[in-house]
Amino acid sequence: MKRVVIGALLIVSYSSALMARQDSTTIRSNNLHGPELRLSYGIPTGMSFVGVGTDYRSPYVMGAGTGVLEVDCQYHRNKHMAFGLTIAFESGSGAWDKVVVRRTTHHVDYEATALGNYKMQVLTIAPEMQFSYFRIFKGFVRFYGTIGLGFSVRDEVDTYSGPYYYSHFSNGVNSLGSSMVLGSVLLNLTPYISPFGIRVGRKFSGFMQGGLGYRGIFNCGVAYKF
Repeated sequence: MKRVVIGALLIVSYSSALMARQDSTTIRSNNLHGPELRLSYGIPTGMSFVGVGTDYRSPYVMGAGTGVLEVDCQYHRNKHMAFGLTIAFESGSGAWDKVVVRRTTHHVDYEATALGNYKMQVLTIAPEMQFSYFRIFKGFVRFYGTIGLGFSVRDEVDTYSGPYYYSHFSNGVNSLGSSMVLGSVLLNLTPYISPFGIRVGRKFSGFMQGGLGYRGIFNCGVAYKF
């Protein structure tokens, strides 16, 4: 009897160990956890409204950015949670105009004065958290949300137009300063929130997500899990 009980216990123990090993193998094959490298591209971001605390200027800024390029590394702790660090870069340039609004009883007139042009580069570093809230096809397709908060360094160069700059001379002194070129470097606290994202794949995958912040309104890319 003792031999039967011992034999049964050994069989149960062996079966449990084998099942645990199979479950572990299944998890690894499904790639539900571990490090991941991601490359993505986002548009539009609004180059003149980068981050929280940006020095919004009264002149009207018209420009075009390249869109934001991102490289980030994530660690998937389990099938629901992932943590990562994102590095994003964007550049842009455009016209810098001053708009005067004149309202009358019947219509509104806009008068624009060309002030010059600007060039801008923005580098963002931000930690992120991703939460997968719905999975289908055994995790091959996942729906998720993302939230992040980091810092953006904005390097901007503004160049006044000749007519506008020289019109501000008085008694040999220019009220705009001694140079037509103005440079500034600003550090901004920059958030990102995306309630909806979809990812397809396991080891190699593609994803797209929608949100607001440093990644742009629409963001898509590819990912590789190690």
